[in-house]
Amino acid sequence: MHKRILGIIGAGHVGSHIAYAAGMLDAADIVKICDINEIAAASQVQDLNDAVKFMPGKVHYESAGYPELGDCGIIINTAGKTSMSAENRDNELIFTARLIISCMEKVQASGFSGVFINVANPCDVITQVISESGILPEGHVFGTGTSLDSARLTDYLSQLTGLDHNSFDGLVMGEHGDSQMIPWSHIDFMGQPFEKAAREFGIHIDREQARKHILDTARRIYKGKGCTEFGIGAVAASIARAVFADDKKIFMLSAPLHGEYGHTGICAGVPAVVGQNGIEKVLEYDLTEEEREQFNQSCEKIRQGVSRAHELMKE
Repeated sequence: MHKRILGIIGAGHVGSHIAYAAGMLDAADIVKICDINEIAAASQVQDLNDAVKFMPGKVHYESAGYPELGDCGIIINTAGKTSMSAENRDNELIFTARLIISCMEKVQASGFSGVFINVANPCDVITQVISESGILPEGHVFGTGTSLDSARLTDYLSQLTGLDHNSFDGLVMGEHGDSQMIPWSHIDFMGQPFEKAAREFGIHIDREQARKHILDTARRIYKGKGCTEFGIGAVAASIARAVFADDKKIFMLSAPLHGEYGHTGICAGVPAVVGQNGIEKVLEYDLTEEEREQFNQSCEKIRQGVSRAHELMKE
């Protein structure tokens, strides 16, 4: 049987939680953790292997250098420099953009030819930079995008209604950031428009308040503990599991656009089908005029970020 080998670049909060979630979700058979701090990577690996007995599958964790990532079916990138502060955004962007190019060159040298999933922020901009490198085939590079934001919307709606999370799907599109938008016309509750269901339950949904709540969720978490890790860990591991299983499952991913929704040359959070070859299809939902304008504005924000990354990388 072909081994499901998952590589994770970065052994910090996010990388380690993706590794743990991969074990708990039985998403991989082997998880390789690569970090410039080899001692930290080895320590995470031992800690994770100590938990294997209590995991549902038979996963094995090991530390690895870039040359050992060549046989991975999937690599998830968490390497980067992030904070919730806007004052050093350019510094963070140039640091992460230059770092990811260096990482991709090492990944290419390893002979890796699988699916590369970016988690590092700004997710859409960094994913576009990776995509432009041309190191991997079309569809093999994408980001976690607005999958986490969509999960946060689902949680918000669940709290408002008192209903189970699986009763509906929260959808968030565009930037994984401040300009993200919610396509309310495509949020449904068991087959009927969510707003109709909300009226039946006597619940009023303030759309802008819902959007701000999602954005503020990350800020509240950062303020309280200095990082986010569990949510994105579960998101990334779930996507990896779907790729390995060739599930043809839909996630809200930061996908390269080639005319979909009227945009090209950027990666943005859109519904996409994933399978063993990465993104197999970007789905185009019929958005209302207001929703399309919101999505366009969000894409323009991403485009500006990509242009800024190009400028900074030339300096």
